[in-house]
Amino acid sequence: MRCNILIIIFCSLISCTNKENNLVGEWVFVTGSSNDIPTFTKENNRRKVFQEDGVFYVFSDSAGGEKITMEGMFKMLDGQHFRENIGANTTAIYKFKIKSDTLKFEGKLEIPSKQEGFKTVLVKEKWVRKK
Repeated sequence: MRCNILIIIFCSLISCTNKENNLVGEWVFVTGSSNDIPTFTKENNRRKVFQEDGVFYVFSDSAGGEKITMEGMFKMLDGQHFRENIGANTTAIYKFKIKSDTLKFEGKLEIPSKQEGFKTVLVKEKWVRKK
């Protein structure tokens, strides 16, 4: 009986420390909004790559054909939330859900503003996993 309890505790500890980060991979932008206004409507081929080391990249092509690249850091907060840091002072905390190969997230992006200190933007986005 005592041995079974130790095995259960051990397995629980292993599962807590060995959680797979299901955000990791490449995603293709489907739709999104900031403060209920559609976003990235003039960009093409918008992709987001989450790496296992906590770095993410966003790649896209502007309407004029210019390549756009953005880099930031992300951290899983729990199984439903992650934080993004973009630059020194821009952060966001998103609640996300992945169903099949579709990622949906929403949250508050805090952008530094000289007039307001920080400007809060409500973000909602939908992405699909690149195959």
